[in-house]
Amino acid sequence: MDGVLILGGEIDRSEPRPEYLDALTRMAGNLPVVIMAQPLQNHDFQYVSRYQQLSGSIITQHLLASGYHDIGFIGGEPGITITTQRLAGYKDAMNTYSKLRDDRIFLSNYYVEDGYSSMQKLLESDTRPEAIVAINDQVALGAVRALNDNSLSCPADMAIASCDAFPDSNYFTPRITTINHHNRLLANVAVRKLLHQISPEKYDLGDLTILPPELVVRESSGLTSRSNRNE
Repeated sequence: MDGVLILGGEIDRSEPRPEYLDALTRMAGNLPVVIMAQPLQNHDFQYVSRYQQLSGSIITQHLLASGYHDIGFIGGEPGITITTQRLAGYKDAMNTYSKLRDDRIFLSNYYVEDGYSSMQKLLESDTRPEAIVAINDQVALGAVRALNDNSLSCPADMAIASCDAFPDSNYFTPRITTINHHNRLLANVAVRKLLHQISPEKYDLGDLTILPPELVVRESSGLTSRSNRNE
């Protein structure tokens, strides 16, 4: 092979296994390698990374600005950098503008069933939160389903917003308020960086600018309905 593009797996762990890093270091010494992940300290690989912590902060601040104060966080596997950084963004925003409650945080994984089970746990508490930050759109979808199964609805009974836009979430009911990480652009940058390593004379790097996360406001965060209730 001429080069390797790495996405996901062990590299996404907050502390990848030493044997994995040793193998990755040996491979990068013999082949062009580009890693789509958050940079690791003390490991000088070629990275293309996303603004994970900023995405958690932006979506939480949107809910706070919409009038919600009691906000929970669901989804995301513990020990994974994506979870750690998005959760840190949520915590920073809550500590700055509201009150952080650890009993409102339920980590699990990244899939629909994880959003469903986490929401069920939240609904078992004495008082339910006003809004939820989900790790991604799939977790948000599961949370919406759990609300519906408990004769509740989003956003009327609880607002939900996501840290990561997935395809088709604009067609969910309700449409999910989310964060656009510009994944197509990130992939394009990663491939160009890899091709340039393989053949600098043939492939020009071009513009490597990574756009910051973009807030996409839709129905699930309930901004309009919440504002109307407060008038």
